[in-house]
Amino acid sequence: GHGGEDGADAGNNRLRRWSRYSLKFFYYWVSFSPLTRGSAAAGYAALVAILRFGGYGVQGGMKEGVQLDWEAILSDSFENFISEQLPWLTKSCVDIDEEDDAGGAEENIMEVLPDLRSRIEAL
Repeated sequence: GHGGEDGADAGNNRLRRWSRYSLKFFYYWVSFSPLTRGSAAAGYAALVAILRFGGYGVQGGMKEGVQLDWEAILSDSFENFISEQLPWLTKSCVDIDEEDDAGGAEENIMEVLPDLRSRIEAL
């Protein structure tokens, strides 16, 4: 294991870290974007893209009738938003199989967006 953690614990910590990254980005995206469905849709796409970059796909979703953008907008802080949304998101995430057609996506992204500036410009 890594630093005394077994493989499952290390994988779970990694999943939680990438889930937190994606939720934090989404929170700030919708909090500072205009209140349009297009802005929220772009935020959802970024959330999924961040998770895919981390090696995870999203299957399933939130409870019916819940809109993640409004959950973020109405939350008093990103910490509260993340703590409320992290459980369903981590349950919905699956490891992307190496044989999946996105198996080499991380290397391709690093070739296309080699530095921080190019990644920020892509956003």
